[in-house]
Amino acid sequence: MPSRPIRTTALRLPADLHELASTLARKKGMSFNAFVAWSLERVAREEEEHELFEGYTIAGGGDDSTTEWAMPAAAEVVLLD
Repeated sequence: MPSRPIRTTALRLPADLHELASTLARKKGMSFNAFVAWSLERVAREEEEHELFEGYTIAGGGDDSTTEWAMPAAAEVVLLD
């Protein structure tokens, strides 16, 4: 796995959340830092997927988004000998 630049930061967490994250990290065999980074990457990926889904939903909705205009061209391609 290629190395990425690392930045050091201070993270303030409520004690119960810190304990939960520590416990989950141990269960996954990860360091606390690796678990936090993995969790943030996962949340960021889920948010990106949600935004893409919303964008595609908007693009695919409405009366002006039909593909009927392309049917004659598709028929020509399908019916070529």
